[in-house]
Amino acid sequence: MKLLSRGLTFVPTPQSINWSEVQADINDFTRRLGLKEFFHNEDDLTTDTDTHPFRCKGSWTPPHGREAALDAFINAVEQDVMFSKPARIRNNLTKIERKAIKQLRIRTDINPRIRGLAP
Repeated sequence: MKLLSRGLTFVPTPQSINWSEVQADINDFTRRLGLKEFFHNEDDLTTDTDTHPFRCKGSWTPPHGREAALDAFINAVEQDVMFSKPARIRNNLTKIERKAIKQLRIRTDINPRIRGLAP
């Protein structure tokens, strides 16, 4: 009950860092920065959202080397994130609360994924 009383906005700290997920996030961030730089002169008012309300996310990435300052910033961010030694991750749950999360996760009466009802 103590764990559930923390509310829906409470997020437990992860036990470890998923470095492949961090790299994917950096790649997505650098792609979005590159797209903003590449299309910065485009008129935002001339979009096709009126005729095509649903669009698939593209995968095209602008070429590197167009803007030296942007490339330097991206490299600095990637170096800082990927090669820094993170401080010790302080757990925001007790051992009993971690055990309670594991027990709640496997309960079939409250978790529809276990029963096969949700994807």
